[in-house]
Amino acid sequence: MDIYPSMDELRSFFSNKRNIISLLGMGIIITALPLIISLVQKQQIFRSRAAAPPITFTGENVKDKTDGTKYFTLDKDGNPKVGLQLVSPFGLIPAPTTAPTTAPTTAPTTAPGTATGTITASTCTLGTVGGGADETHCKATINWSTTNTGTADVKYDRNDADVCTGGLVWNATNGPQSANWIDAIGYWFHLCVGNTHLAKVFVQGVASGGGSGSTTGTISASPNPTTNGSTTITWDAKGDGQVYVSIDGATDFLVWQNKTGTEVAPWINPGSSYEFKLYQGTSHQTVIARVTVTRQ
Repeated sequence: MDIYPSMDELRSFFSNKRNIISLLGMGIIITALPLIISLVQKQQIFRSRAAAPPITFTGENVKDKTDGTKYFTLDKDGNPKVGLQLVSPFGLIPAPTTAPTTAPTTAPTTAPGTATGTITASTCTLGTVGGGADETHCKATINWSTTNTGTADVKYDRNDADVCTGGLVWNATNGPQSANWIDAIGYWFHLCVGNTHLAKVFVQGVASGGGSGSTTGTISASPNPTTNGSTTITWDAKGDGQVYVSIDGATDFLVWQNKTGTEVAPWINPGSSYEFKLYQGTSHQTVIARVTVTRQ
C-alpha cells in the first residue's frame, strides 16, 4: 500500500481554500510559539518584581504606623531628612563598560650624567732639591680626574672659602700637574665645573724630617713705650709674612709685607694703644707674634 498521496489527491487538497487557510494558520502558530513563550516568561518576571513597592522611604526619621503607613519626624536640626529607594521592574541597569584606556608608552627620558671628580696631592717637603724657589717652598703633584664633563678647572685659595671663585691654576678634565710654590701655610685646591664644586684637597709644605713648616716668628718694638711718638718695629716671620696694626682694638690693617724687616712707625699718639701683629704668609689668617706699643 502506498503511504504517499498521489498527485491527484494533492491537487484536490490544495484546490480547497479552507485547507490552505488551515495550513497558513498552523504555520503562523508554529512560528510565533517561541515568541509567545518568551513574552509569558517576561510577564511573570515583571509581576514578581512589581510585588515590591516601587518607592521605599528609608532613614532614621521614617517611622511606621500600626496600619502599615509611614510618617516622618524632624532631625535634631529641625529638618525632615528621609531617603528614597526606587525599584525598577526592569532591575538594575548595568553600568556601561568601556575598554580601559592605556596610556601611550614612551621611552623614559634619561637625564644627562652628572659631572663627578676626584683630586689628590702628593706630600711636599720644604727645601727639597728640584722643588720650590727656596727653602721655604716645595713642589707638590696635584692629580685629578673627572667624568661626564668636557671641561674642568682647578682653582686654589688659602682658607677654603673662595672654592670655585678662587685663582685659576689649570683648565683640564684630568691631571696631573706640578705646583712648585707650596709653602708651610699651604693651599686648598678645588676641582670645579663652572660654579659646581666637585672635590678639594689641601697641601702644605712640611719640614725635612716630617715636621710641619715653622709657624713661629718674632716681632718687637723699640723704644716701647715711646716718648716722642716714634718706634722701630723689627720682625722675622721665618718665611712669607705680613705686619698689621690695630689701633685701640679696631680692625687691623696692613702696614708692611716681607719675610723680615725693620721699619719706623712715627705716628704713635698719646692715649692710644697700637698692637702690631705678625701674620704668617699673605692670607691674613694666622698670627704668629704680636707686640703692643704705647706713648708716654
